[in-house]
Amino acid sequence: MVLPLNLLKIHPVLQRDINMRKVREMRNEGIDPMALQPLTVSFRDGEYLVVDGQHRYTALKLEEYKTAPCRVFEGKTLADEAKAFVKIQTSNYRMTALQVFHRKLAYNDPDALAIKETAEKYGLVITNKSRGHKDYRHNELGAIGIVEGVYKEGGVPALDAAFNLILTLWRDEESVLEGRVIKGAHIFLTKYKSLVDMNEVIRKLKSVPLASVLKRAHLLAEIRSGNAATNIAASILYFYNSGRRTRRLPNLFLFDE
Repeated sequence: MVLPLNLLKIHPVLQRDINMRKVREMRNEGIDPMALQPLTVSFRDGEYLVVDGQHRYTALKLEEYKTAPCRVFEGKTLADEAKAFVKIQTSNYRMTALQVFHRKLAYNDPDALAIKETAEKYGLVITNKSRGHKDYRHNELGAIGIVEGVYKEGGVPALDAAFNLILTLWRDEESVLEGRVIKGAHIFLTKYKSLVDMNEVIRKLKSVPLASVLKRAHLLAEIRSGNAATNIAASILYFYNSGRRTRRLPNLFLFDE
């Protein structure tokens, strides 16, 4: 149906930051409301909530249009709306991993909830901002795609172990929550957790700054290229073995760490 724009509200849970460059591009190309893909709207509790089409809605309002074509659903729950948003976005647009994850939380996806609970155990907040954003805080976890990958490989135990290792060693360092660091810790733990007491690993690396591990990983990258996370895992091994004459861990990588 065609609805007046002044009846529509951006969904309070599913709203995203407006990309004004995208809006300007839409306006510069010229807007024909009836030629646009309809806005996806949920009618709930007497309100018309825009589930998908926030940028089209914004562009139409700025062009002072009064109405827009809408595809309206009734009787949907918040969980239904979030699921619909994820399905639409992943089918038609490229959502960020963080955007998808927050929508999963909105409909109580059990894996997303387990990840959130594990992060909160370590005082971490799953942000909705990209790393480097001016309001980004040190305890905000933005590398959610990497985190979901670790969880998929080993569940809560693997994610918990990776967080425990890096945060026990380097909580106050700026790069500690980067995806390559989380994944690197996971790779190291996957290879060596059954071969060594992790308390011994933490004791040995406690005096090694994360910056030194990253510098070593960068050197490995220059020598052999390869995956950044794997180079970090190999660097953790290097610093653990450094100065040891006995109880050295074997090199399980396919290159000299």
